[in-house]
Amino acid sequence: MSQESEDNQGTMTFHQCLRTVMGTNPEWSFLAYRNSGSLFDFSSAVYQCISAHLGYNSEHWLLRNERAAGEVASVIRALKDPLDALEIPSVKVRPGIRRVQGPGKPRAAIAVEAAVAANQRGISYGMALSEGLVATSCDREMIAWLEERAGVEVDEKRVDWSIAKAFSLAAGAWLRASEETTVRAFCGALEVDLTTITNDHLLIRLDELRRLSDARVRSS
Repeated sequence: MSQESEDNQGTMTFHQCLRTVMGTNPEWSFLAYRNSGSLFDFSSAVYQCISAHLGYNSEHWLLRNERAAGEVASVIRALKDPLDALEIPSVKVRPGIRRVQGPGKPRAAIAVEAAVAANQRGISYGMALSEGLVATSCDREMIAWLEERAGVEVDEKRVDWSIAKAFSLAAGAWLRASEETTVRAFCGALEVDLTTITNDHLLIRLDELRRLSDARVRSS
């Protein structure tokens, strides 16, 4: 059902149903998972299969307010064999993602992967961010780069999630108050030397910027 349809309040959209079948949280984007690439690919393959059957864009068709659940179910039943042939990827939740605000958003993914990478390598949170910024050119690349440095085996009990939580909170507030749209831009807005700042001082700066950003949103 379309989320905008007043007659379908409380009914899941097709995409929410698809995410549930995939075993992912229907309220999170695939960026909440370490294998987001394969999840995006599977979801795209499902929509492409439906589009080929309909002869036009399935996402537009599924989102129309007048679309009835029976129509959608009929199409899915007709595509049983080709859809069954698609292999659902395993789900790999990012470590610590439930501990930060905005699961599924780039800021949350960067927040937790930087925390794990810093812990694994015995460096400051700012240094982990700085290295990621230098080595990449966009948020998606930075997420993948930090994820690689964080490694596969993660003991979540040994990671300090407080700074990851503060980072995601501050980034969310700043992005709401700014015309910028990237986490990289937020890192620049911190106006600190990430290579030398301690975790304690970075926490202070994150809280300061969050408060300033919240005040700007309230006054606008």
